[in-house]
Amino acid sequence: MKKSKGRWGLWVIIIILVIIILMGAAYIIGTMSNHNAKTKEIRKEVVVKKDKKEL
Repeated sequence: MKKSKGRWGLWVIIIILVIIILMGAAYIIGTMSNHNAKTKEIRKEVVVKKDKKEL
């Protein structure tokens, strides 16, 4: 019985670690996509301002 309890504990720890890693990866991907979107918006604003200055 003691061996099976220890294995259950090990499996629970592994599952929790996997969930934490997946959440961290999702957070990093989310922040990266937000950062890329912001840089694209800034580039668009710069192009629009240049066009207005030329007129």
